[in-house]
Amino acid sequence: MRTTVIVLASAALLAASSAAVAAPGTSVVPGSGDLAAGASLPGVVAAPGGWVDYTQTLASSLTLQNATTTTFGGTRAADGTCTVAGAGSTTAGSSGSYQEEVAFNPQTCQERVLSGSLSRGDLAQLNAGTGGLSNTVQQATSPGTAAAGVQQAATKAQAAAATSYQQAYSKTAWIDPLNITITSLAVNLKWPLYGAGGTLTARVNPYDFPYDGWSSGGPSPIGFQSVSGGWAVDETDQFTNTDFATLVYAVFGLAGWIACGAPLTATAHFNHNVTVLGYSNGNRGWAWNDSANGACTDLVHHAAWNDYGWTS
Repeated sequence: MRTTVIVLASAALLAASSAAVAAPGTSVVPGSGDLAAGASLPGVVAAPGGWVDYTQTLASSLTLQNATTTTFGGTRAADGTCTVAGAGSTTAGSSGSYQEEVAFNPQTCQERVLSGSLSRGDLAQLNAGTGGLSNTVQQATSPGTAAAGVQQAATKAQAAAATSYQQAYSKTAWIDPLNITITSLAVNLKWPLYGAGGTLTARVNPYDFPYDGWSSGGPSPIGFQSVSGGWAVDETDQFTNTDFATLVYAVFGLAGWIACGAPLTATAHFNHNVTVLGYSNGNRGWAWNDSANGACTDLVHHAAWNDYGWTS
């Protein structure tokens, strides 16, 4: 289940309005939220077997290394919402990783995901595209002996008089059919290395497209969690919007309404649950558990990326 958002994109949608069609004999269940079989809009095509293909992606402008495409099963909630999730870890000095949904099946909650590694330059390009902050940034620090209880065998040999630190981030985004990021959530963590005493610092940066009618309660309060060999910060945020669905209905009329699955509402919710992990030996980890539900949400797809460093 997915959605979109863009007032500035109205000209592009108008120019492409002739592409919005529904196949003859298409059966639509009002309120289902599924893209009708045979329907299309700019950047989105309904493929056989209930799949929705996303034809405009962020990855198309990136140099993705070791790229693979994998089909994953999703999780459906009682209200029909499909959740996309992922997790991983890597060793110090490794390249940042990237995952983007290129197809989605709202009937089964399956998704096809393009994955690979990215250069620092491509990651900087990605982060610059969602760097404008339209919500309050949160930052927190935990002073004192943050490394207590995470001592390792080499602690005494490696701990320096001045504590060494590492930092990493994890970030997810929802992207509309015109390849515009509409919401994102970045979570940053800075932690001490090699079992030395030090402080934990975290920052969370929420983002929504600045020219639409968004509402959000803001990110959850920052809390540090102890994990085996290190620490984690887990953050959530939910964004609500009505503009995109309203725009689709206005521009495309009945065809747009059918392409959106004939919903009985114009409201859509975009949910982020992002985790970043830092380990005393310098390794890092990441996880996400995101979802979208409401009007036209099948038109929007998901991306996630992570790396060492600090980002908005």
